[in-house]
Parts: sequence; C-alpha cells; structure tokens
Amino acid sequence: MRGRLRVVGDGSTTWAEVPNEYWSEVVKADEEIPLILEPKLIGGSETPEYGEYSIHFTIKLYHGGDLDESVKSYVGGEISYFDMCSIKHYHGGDFGLKELESMCVEVGLKKGDFDLWYCLPEVELSVGLMSIENEEHVGNLTDMLVYTKLLRVYATARTFRNWNCEWDDFSFTQLLVDEKEKRVSQMIDEAEDHIVPIEKEDEDVPAQGEDEEDNDSFQGDNSNLDSTDSEVEKTPKKKKRIPPPNPPYRTRKRGRFSMLRVRIRVTLC
Repeated sequence: MRGRLRVVGDGSTTWAEVPNEYWSEVVKADEEIPLILEPKLIGGSETPEYGEYSIHFTIKLYHGGDLDESVKSYVGGEISYFDMCSIKHYHGGDFGLKELESMCVEVGLKKGDFDLWYCLPEVELSVGLMSIENEEHVGNLTDMLVYTKLLRVYATARTFRNWNCEWDDFSFTQLLVDEKEKRVSQMIDEAEDHIVPIEKEDEDVPAQGEDEEDNDSFQGDNSNLDSTDSEVEKTPKKKKRIPPPNPPYRTRKRGRFSMLRVRIRVTLC
C-alpha cells in the first residue's frame, strides 16, 4: 500500500490524504478504505520512528529533474517524501507499480511519461542505480528494506532509458555478502562491549623450580575411577584408640604410685 505525502510548512509537518483515485483502483466497492495514521517524525530525521520489524517504510522520490550524463547525480527537480508505505495491503496484495505510479502522479507527473529507477542503499548513484520496469523489479526494491527504511526512487524522462549502460554489472549477491560481513563485525563489537570480566580468587602460584602437581591428582568426580571400579575408593577411617585397663602394680612406672609402695613396706615392717 502506498503512503501519505509529507507536507512541510512553516515550522510544522503534516501529511496529505491518499487520493481517492488510488483507492478506487485497489479497494473494492463493498470494502472499507483503510486508515493510514500520521507517523511520528523526530526533528532532523528523514524517516519516522518505524520499529525494527515494522512493515512500513518511506519512499524518497526525486522528480521533475533528470540524471546527468555520468549518472552520478540527479539534476534539478524536487524531492518528496511518502511516509507509512506498507509492504502488504490490508486488503491483500503487495506493494507494486501502481503504488509508485500513484505517488508520481500526485506530485504532478503524467502517467506514462516517465521512467522509474531506484538506488541500492548506502551505494553511490553511479554504481547502485537499478531500473524499475515490472513487478519483479519492485519486489527487488522492497527487498532492500532489510537494510533500510528509506528507499530512494528516481523519476526521469523516457528518453533517458536509451542511454547505453550495462546494468547487469552489479551483483546483488556481493551486496548481501558485504552486508552480512558488516553485520557480523558489528555483532562482535557489541558482544565485546558487554563482556564483564570475572574476578578470579587468588591462587597459590608455585615458585619457580618447584615440581608441578601430577596430572593424575585426585579429582572430586568419577574421572579417577578405573574401568573396573564402580566408585571412588574411600580412605579407611582411623580407629579410635581405647586406653587399656590399669596394668598390675609391678608394671607401673615410678611416680605417684611409688609412695604407696613405700607405705606398704613400712607397714609390713
């Protein structure tokens, strides 16, 4: 579905309603005309606040001028913005040629007297200019929405199409590869920025020259079990020492009992 023309006035921005001629072509008589809301535009931004997974986008339309001979710039004319374009129609169907032609007619171009082109995102005009001649080409245009929500479209006089240029030199595959590598690099940088260093406890570092511990040291899991063992062999507990009963008098050492022996002898005497 096409979007609404952005109208910039004295210190304010509004959006024109979609012409009825467009709705008469895409909406059946018994169907209700969809309501396209006004977007929220932040100052200094070319596009409204579309979400990452939004189906809406903006068409930046160059019209009323022409491409120069070197195809490096668009000379003359004006630039119009159409916001809240949609990949899918609410009533079914995809964004196609009739949507682009309707927007061109709204800015004053006569249907059938212009050619349409688009430029690949983040690529110079002389390298990324692609023609729009059928619905398949419009599909290639909307495929670029995975990279940007702003699509550049150029309207030129029909005589320009006779200009000799090899359009097939550009590789869409190479564009996808470059964008993938760029995104992977960004993801790596983002991941590194969010890494939190883990503080390790101080460990005793063996002095230089000391023998390192044997790799076969005991571990607290089943890694030290032999193939025939079912569990780790437990260290037997040390038996508790039970003191023996008092030995006979004759085996006692001289000490506090020696006085008893002296007393007995005196008594016997």
